Amino acid sequence: EARLLPIKADGFITLFEALPGELKETIQSLIPAFADHQTNNPIALMREIQEVMKTADGVLRIQLNAITEFRCENQNIPILPEDFFCHMPNLEKLVLFNNGIKELGEGLRGLVSLISLDLSFNEIKDLGDSLKGLLNLQDLCLSFNEIKDLGDSLKGLVNLQTCVLSVNQIESLGDSLSGLVNLQELHLDNNQIKNLGDSLSGLLNLYNLFLFFNQIEDLGDSLSRLANLKYLNLGDNQIKVLEDSLKELVNLKRLYLPRNRIEALGDSLSGLVNLQELCLDGNPYEFDTQTELHHIRGS
Repeated sequence: EARLLPIKADGFITLFEALPGELKETIQSLIPAFADHQTNNPIALMREIQEVMKTADGVLRIQLNAITEFRCENQNIPILPEDFFCHMPNLEKLVLFNNGIKELGEGLRGLVSLISLDLSFNEIKDLGDSLKGLLNLQDLCLSFNEIKDLGDSLKGLVNLQTCVLSVNQIESLGDSLSGLVNLQELHLDNNQIKNLGDSLSGLLNLYNLFLFFNQIEDLGDSLSRLANLKYLNLGDNQIKVLEDSLKELVNLKRLYLPRNRIEALGDSLSGLVNLQELCLDGNPYEFDTQTELHHIRGS
């Protein structure tokens, strides 16, 4: 802990500098040695600010309660400090884009009002329990990180509607998505997923699914319960046969399967009665998509 204190203090001060000007001025006025600590002792300054925010009343409490959106981008915050955001009970949107974040720890603790969270373009490998308690979260962006395994990190996010996990290192989903009953849009493109199994079976309200640039070979019946799906992109995978994997997607309107290894369709698309757009470019067999669409519609 002592070794990490300087790193945490620097990150804390960086976040402090991103606060609205009037709020910063109020906090500074409550710390007599602010200028001296800022120059000589960032750890002491962090602790002073923490104490002021913790015991806030009057004008400062009003200002903290008024924060509904916070942005800090393109900085260096390897460890997200605790005891910063927890004093902003009405925070609804948090953007921490491209800050070199490696560890979230308990930095998001207490954000019960949070609706939108952007942690894209960081260096996060393991989410752990960092998202636990974000019960009202609807939009989560974790693209361009280094996540390999989601584990139970998304459990409890029952109000999540959009989840972006593009460009990570995810190999398997397991049951990491179970319980996301309100999820409508899921981005898993540019990962290393080989097999979906039944990882998507509980996403009954999913409308849009992005799975391009993975290593998927066989869909099996992994998509069979996604009856509300309207958009599906499976481009740039290793799929050879579709068989009955898509037949239950009766509401699907757009299907993208370019650059796979599909040599024949048979009647694999026969159940897609609402399909409007189909892409099969770059497969071993050269398909005429208009002919396939007419065949599906029985024209």
